[in-house]
Amino acid sequence: MPAITLIGLGSALFMAYLLVIWLSDGVFGVNNVDSLIYMGILYAIALSIYVIAKVVRARQGMGLDEAMHEIPAE
Repeated sequence: MPAITLIGLGSALFMAYLLVIWLSDGVFGVNNVDSLIYMGILYAIALSIYVIAKVVRARQGMGLDEAMHEIPAE
């Protein structure tokens, strides 16, 4: 398994842990409606950037999957 996959999995697990802590403890100030909307907008922006990049690269003839699949020889 590639190291980047393991790092991504670890990062996703850590982010899930942080979300649970942030939403359950009032000291962080993220468990109210305004903060939830703000966090939702941030996640939506991140998802939008990914989808736009995927569409643009696919229209250019090289999808993100192919771009990340192999490092070209120099």
